[in-house]
Amino acid sequence: MRYLSLLLLLLVLSNLQAQTAGCTDPQANNYNAAATINNGSCLYTVKAYNPIEKAVLSNTLSEISGIVFFNGKILALNDGGGGNKLYLLDTTAGTILQTITVEGAENFDWEDIAQDSEYVYVGDVGNNANGNRTDLCVYKILKAAFAFNGDFIIPAGSVQKIRFSYEDQIDFSATGSNNTRFDCEAITIARGQLHLFTKNWTGNYSVHYVLPLEAGTYKATRLDSFNTKGYLVTGADAGGYDEIIFTAYNRLAQCVLFLVYGFDSTNMFFKTGNKRQFQLPGLFSSGQVEAICFVNSIHGFIANEKFTQGTITVSNKLRYFTTSQWIIDYYKNQPLLPEKGLLRYNTTTNKYEVFSGQIWESIH
Repeated sequence: MRYLSLLLLLLVLSNLQAQTAGCTDPQANNYNAAATINNGSCLYTVKAYNPIEKAVLSNTLSEISGIVFFNGKILALNDGGGGNKLYLLDTTAGTILQTITVEGAENFDWEDIAQDSEYVYVGDVGNNANGNRTDLCVYKILKAAFAFNGDFIIPAGSVQKIRFSYEDQIDFSATGSNNTRFDCEAITIARGQLHLFTKNWTGNYSVHYVLPLEAGTYKATRLDSFNTKGYLVTGADAGGYDEIIFTAYNRLAQCVLFLVYGFDSTNMFFKTGNKRQFQLPGLFSSGQVEAICFVNSIHGFIANEKFTQGTITVSNKLRYFTTSQWIIDYYKNQPLLPEKGLLRYNTTTNKYEVFSGQIWESIH
């Protein structure tokens, strides 16, 4: 028995030694063909990308700040001052089909929207006025309360609150406008958690926090961070290929997408995943990009606020993007399957899935 145990130990150690950590994405500049474990070290050349314009949006959504693909349509919201209303949009013309009032909810500074199979999550998470909000929350709205004919009201009984503060925010003194690291405009649901990504007003890093999906009061747990090189993260969504996409802009009127994928089961997306940047047309063409959502594993929509500076006005628009050309080589190349028990939310099937060791299986 002792000999068998020793043999098994040697086999395990041999297998571990055989694994090589490195960059496993063939599109990266530092791709390592010998690597068997992706470790987040991939480096990429920044690529230009111009999403396809789909529609000019109504002035009702001039401050569109969050979108999600819902029931074959786009569910959208305005940011602070936009009222406690959601809007269901046609994906072809961007026409407002329904206006939805969320009873019992206040739009102090709504900034993004997310979903899982049963709920829509509205992030009242904006905190740029003074950086000292003590009433940050995410509204959890029951999908079964939605109607699909005409405008309607979601009753307060179908709305819950996830209240939170940041675990590393100790000082709640007023900082003044756009002068805090505890502002957030990007949330998404992935692997059974609510993820928040900060808008980095006072530094170059977007910080990644997580919250439970259950209603209650919490300290948001800090997981990791990402050097965005001064770009301000404004929207996020998780895709079915276990990737996260972000919109961002900077003070030099430049706009970008960030795509993070290939991360491990620790949920430290920035630390362990591949991080790519794609340059969009500038602010005077793209407008202030504020919202993004996946339709399926590789396609989705981007929305921008109406933008005016001097004599220049950029309408609020809906644009279409795809990620297949960026991630397909990575997923074709992976020598190892995902870890058994890994969770993801599949935006194509609108269900949570768990990896069985061989295939992704829906969780009913």
